[in-house]
Amino acid sequence: MPLGYSLDNIGPMTRTVRDCAMMLQIMAGYDPADPCTEPVAVPDMTAEMDGSLANVRIGVPGEYFFTVPELDGEVKAAVLTALDQMKAAGATLVDVKIPHAAEARVAQRVTMLSEAYAYHEPTLQRCPELYGKYTRQTIQQGAFFSAADYVQAQRVRALIKAECAEILAHVDVVVVPTMLNVAPTFAGYNPDAMFSTPTFTGIWNLVGLPALSVCCGFSDASLPVAMQIIGKPFAEPIVFKVGDAYQQITDWHTRVPRFAKEVQPV
Repeated sequence: MPLGYSLDNIGPMTRTVRDCAMMLQIMAGYDPADPCTEPVAVPDMTAEMDGSLANVRIGVPGEYFFTVPELDGEVKAAVLTALDQMKAAGATLVDVKIPHAAEARVAQRVTMLSEAYAYHEPTLQRCPELYGKYTRQTIQQGAFFSAADYVQAQRVRALIKAECAEILAHVDVVVVPTMLNVAPTFAGYNPDAMFSTPTFTGIWNLVGLPALSVCCGFSDASLPVAMQIIGKPFAEPIVFKVGDAYQQITDWHTRVPRFAKEVQPV
């Protein structure tokens, strides 16, 4: 079911980076029925997995991604520690900057909600009860954006895409936190928070870059913390290389939250 047609992506969720690469190998490829795919040959997703981080250049955009006040201290510390570990394993850390990273949240939101409303409007008008309350409220926000709003969002999108391309011309990957916080509990969960707080994920959908989320620690409450590894367009093999090498020098991906053992299958 589409949300934002120019943003939606389907990606595998796996325990290890290698498993993720093997699954994407099967899933990836050009689809003539999908206007958002490209007739590009699918590379060998595991070709660069040699366990080494030597000579890998990692861009670290400190501004915004590591400085917003909403960023949880445990999340920031875990990602910075992961970067230090990769540096110790041979990677080179390079300070980079995406000048309009903060504006990406607004452009992504306008794009996503406008495209979602365009697709779902007939069903929402005919039988709104088919949607969950929060889903319906979220999609209906798209009705308040004008054509001018959507066009301006695409102009911002092009600007940020150019900024990311400039950075990735000098580094192999970029690493940032995946989320502001660890996983929230159901108690007090605020579904509107994603639209009112900074986000580190939507920007990569907006500019069309492959991103891999890898566990890099656990909080004091035993909830997982993750970092994202972002690469150039169609450069998933180097993203997988970095993620796989990190998993070979750490064991976070083998752990589970302390309370996970208490959960019994239904």
